[in-house]
Amino acid sequence: MKRQVFNPYLPSYEYIPDGATAGCRWFDFRTAKEISVETRGTAEGEFVVRDGRDGPVAARIPVTPSEDWQFHTAPLEIEKGKRALYFTYEGTGAADFRSFSFA
Repeated sequence: MKRQVFNPYLPSYEYIPDGATAGCRWFDFRTAKEISVETRGTAEGEFVVRDGRDGPVAARIPVTPSEDWQFHTAPLEIEKGKRALYFTYEGTGAADFRSFSFA
């Protein structure tokens, strides 16, 4: 599978605590079945990915603590078409968030 990687704000979002949200737009969804986030830090929880700021949940990506950058992947359920994605971290600790990708 070809993976498209996005990182609109280099070098990364640093220290994303519980309840913090990062939004990115617009993506034209046609075939994506999975979404991954690349993180490191003390985070133990999940990134809840929404289709729009207050939209339906499109994915829940479990994350675990790591000193090194790691990819975490989950199934993506989103309608076809142009969409904005919002990533909200829910859990303990905090994550550094470097990129996300689709497959």
